[in-house]
Amino acid sequence: MSIFADYRRGMETLLQQLEVKFGRDPDGIYGEAVVYQSRLEDNLYAAERYGDTEARRADRTQVLDALNRLALRHLGASFNALYRAQPDAGSGTASQITTTTTASGERGMAIGGNVSGSALITGNGNVVGDGNVIIQGEAMPTGDAEGLHGALRMARRALAILEEQAAGYSALSIPVHLQIELEEQRKRVRDLEVRLQAAAR
Repeated sequence: MSIFADYRRGMETLLQQLEVKFGRDPDGIYGEAVVYQSRLEDNLYAAERYGDTEARRADRTQVLDALNRLALRHLGASFNALYRAQPDAGSGTASQITTTTTASGERGMAIGGNVSGSALITGNGNVVGDGNVIIQGEAMPTGDAEGLHGALRMARRALAILEEQAAGYSALSIPVHLQIELEEQRKRVRDLEVRLQAAAR
């Protein structure tokens, strides 16, 4: 799996853990993490679509550094540890993952071992957990319709949080960084909608 997929998985894990611990306050820690998610996803999307550049790598490093600091400060584990917490196929730790199938035919997996707690990840995005870790497992853009649906859902979620943050300001007092994030996230949602329509043809 590519490092970009690892970053996306780590971002999902981070957001889920922050939501459990702090709730979904758009002006709090969770909202701050969503802004970083938006910046990271825009960076990864551009790198995948147009190629990686030195400027993109530098921007990505800044975002990852901020995510590491945020995760360490509020969860006691770095962002790097969150996305690296998945077992390595060649490490002999694959027994920590148990795949399941529900009565309705949905597939999921339970993850245990080096993570704190465990979680059941279902294919439709539902998550059942019994510890501090709740991981939602749906890949971000892969080009296929299923991956695009997941990416669009997350992009819309991030947009809703950004719009909730912006609602606290007037048109003249909204911070520049928030206005830019909103514009970029709206564009991302539109782009994903177009890609999904094209994939459905």
